[in-house]
Amino acid sequence: MTRLLSALSGNRIAIVCLVLFGQAAMVPGVWAQTGQEQRVERRVERAVQETQADQSYRIRIDPSLSFSERNYLDVGGSFTFTALHLVDANDENRRLLQPELTVYGRAVLDRAHTFFFRSRFRYREFSDGDSFDGNGDSWEEPYIDRFWYEFDLGRAVQAYEGQASENNFNFRIGRQFVEWGQGLVLSEQLHAVVAEAKFGKVKITGLAGVTPTDESITDFDASRIGFDTNTERAFLGGEIRYTTVDSHEFYFSYVRMADWNSDGGTVAPLG
Repeated sequence: MTRLLSALSGNRIAIVCLVLFGQAAMVPGVWAQTGQEQRVERRVERAVQETQADQSYRIRIDPSLSFSERNYLDVGGSFTFTALHLVDANDENRRLLQPELTVYGRAVLDRAHTFFFRSRFRYREFSDGDSFDGNGDSWEEPYIDRFWYEFDLGRAVQAYEGQASENNFNFRIGRQFVEWGQGLVLSEQLHAVVAEAKFGKVKITGLAGVTPTDESITDFDASRIGFDTNTERAFLGGEIRYTTVDSHEFYFSYVRMADWNSDGGTVAPLG
């Protein structure tokens, strides 16, 4: 028994010595890796400091880039096909087949100038006598339902002068979708100019526009003849908005609408 204990004690000492030796052998490698990581971190920090010393380096456009390298072009489209079969309470059937092709293009020049264009080609094919307006099969207008240009002064100053500011001015002009008062006051496509000026935490927005005179606009006054084919209304509005430090917003908005529709009579009541 004494010999066995002596042998085990010797093995324990050998194992302990082996573990200590293995740990000591790993220490130089850890020190070497830590020193290399520190050198990499110092190089990264130095590069960041050099970049922060000149903020314009990150926001100014490089004049050495070619026209295609510093600008953006997005072109695409989609195709949909709709089939509709209705059976009313009188057991009468209506059938509609409607293919639609949509193409669009968007170009951004030097981050400050944006151009957008969209065209839609929609054809409605009904069974004999099934059209809703009695005109039968037809193309649906307009073929071009979006086209606008937008300029952003803040982005232009950043791109050409490398300076950033809390103040800004931009405007968008053309046929566009306008939403006013969170969509409760106005939510319609217009031929319009929307301008926005920002002074720190104060933002002022102005609107001037008219409705397109085509089938894309359905007037809210359904008693007027041509309410779904020819609507002429003008809109003029303004809004001032203030944002607090806690990101709370307070605003006052006003919109005035003028009815330019001619007095063409009213739709005869049903029955």
